Amino acid sequence: MAKLSLKNIGSLKNVDIELNRINIFIGPQSIGKSTIAKLISFCNWMEKDCVLKQGTSHIDRNYIDQNLIVYHNLEGYFTENSCLDYIGSAVEFHISGKEFSVKKTETFHKAELSKNAYLPSERNMLALPGIFSLKMPYNYLLEFIDDWQEIRSKYTRDEELGLLNLGDSYFFSASDSTDMIHLENGLDIRFSQASSGLQSVTPLCVCIDYLTKWIYNNEENRSAENRKQYRDMMLHKYSEELFNNLDQDGLSKLENVLEKSEEMEKFIHVMKDFKRGDVEYDELNKQYSSILRAMYQGLLYNYKITHPTSTNLVIEEPEQNLFPETQVKLVYYILSKVSHRNLRDTLVITTHSPYVLYAFNNCMLAHMASHDSSEGLEDIANIPKDAWLNPEIVSVWELGGHGDVSVKCIQDERGLVRGNYFDRVMHNVMADFTNLLNVIE
Repeated sequence: MAKLSLKNIGSLKNVDIELNRINIFIGPQSIGKSTIAKLISFCNWMEKDCVLKQGTSHIDRNYIDQNLIVYHNLEGYFTENSCLDYIGSAVEFHISGKEFSVKKTETFHKAELSKNAYLPSERNMLALPGIFSLKMPYNYLLEFIDDWQEIRSKYTRDEELGLLNLGDSYFFSASDSTDMIHLENGLDIRFSQASSGLQSVTPLCVCIDYLTKWIYNNEENRSAENRKQYRDMMLHKYSEELFNNLDQDGLSKLENVLEKSEEMEKFIHVMKDFKRGDVEYDELNKQYSSILRAMYQGLLYNYKITHPTSTNLVIEEPEQNLFPETQVKLVYYILSKVSHRNLRDTLVITTHSPYVLYAFNNCMLAHMASHDSSEGLEDIANIPKDAWLNPEIVSVWELGGHGDVSVKCIQDERGLVRGNYFDRVMHNVMADFTNLLNVIE
């Protein structure tokens, strides 16, 4: 998995972590959880962009300033002493003060497109009247609002989505472009009329369902420019694969004119970018015609596959405005949707809530118990089977300290969150209770 190291970025002085498939960051407010989440999100997006463009030459200082600093609202977080290092499956990225570098990894040619999403803690703003016509600077919040307008259109009355097991559901009223909640008692209300808890959990449930299910079962709406980018990416990948599989003698024979169609000319145009030695590949030998045509048919088939191969989700404070029991149900919902068993998706969560950690612990315990016997587990623990979670793909990070923030893993050798963590969290509250209780007794 990816590695992330940073120094002197915001409140974070020295962080060096190896990211797992699922990562949970917990700690008090204003300590740097969101900063880490935004850095991970940027690296995911940059990596996808390099794979899509099949190169790194477009990454310049302006790209970093706009897509990292401005987009993620991190102005003032970076100084001349700031450093950021990221090593992913496709690119290695380094920032030191004003200097930066980005290069392909050895596995770049194997990297495929992902679907990346940042679900902010400010998601309740979707319930504000006039939010869609409000003028805002271009950043992650504006993009979340724009994405929501596309996503919600998939969940009409006939395709309404149940919200956890609360008895309520969401649907989009296309006739008047209104987000609606169908309550358990049969009443339909506008999303803006719902409780703060529903206003928080509804966008989460809808976006997660869309990003982990809908896009894999349906074809997304794509612009002509986006389709062209995808097409060019596949051409480059196929071209590189072809040339990597030919020896020098075979490459030297690519001299004669191949019968050309408009599509094949486009194919050749991209292939001409790839050279070995001093040989220019202006024409293709007829003996490769059948191979190339077979490859091109495969290429055309891949153009039709418009969904990504994985989803990278970053979620801020999923527990926001939720009752503790509902927080636990939400974690079960998220893990039931995220495809972690076949190692397709990745997940980053920032949280203040120990109940979120309790829920993750339960899911990991269910996985461990299933190795002994899966019979009756769903009867003794109300945890969906799809949420049973292998501890090996989970990392739980605690941020703490004052002035010099530390990031440490708080799991034991089995992968469970350590019991002494929960004891420590409750100590101060229970100490006051015990002291006062001793007075009255």
